Amino acid sequence: MRQIDKYNALSLTKNLRGTSISIDEDYTPEERQCKSLLRKKEIELRSADQSIKTKIFVRRNELNVYHPDKSTTVFCVKEGQVIEKQRSSQITSQQVSQGNQ
Repeated sequence: MRQIDKYNALSLTKNLRGTSISIDEDYTPEERQCKSLLRKKEIELRSADQSIKTKIFVRRNELNVYHPDKSTTVFCVKEGQVIEKQRSSQITSQQVSQGNQ
């Protein structure tokens, strides 16, 4: 099955809601290992701070952590280790107005 056909078929799975049919994507062994490592990191971070929100992107090999202060931390798997890729903070309109004074 070609990659584009696979994505088209998977995009239509939303039409199967409410039925007893379930279609899920098969990940490669590398993707499964990365997802497992990211899931462990997610559990570790959530146990330390219940106020964060998280999202794992398997295809991009990333774990995004959304903090209550509107900042985001991105983790990725490199050589079997979960490392922090970047951290960004969102500047609020209040901070901008304070900076202009």
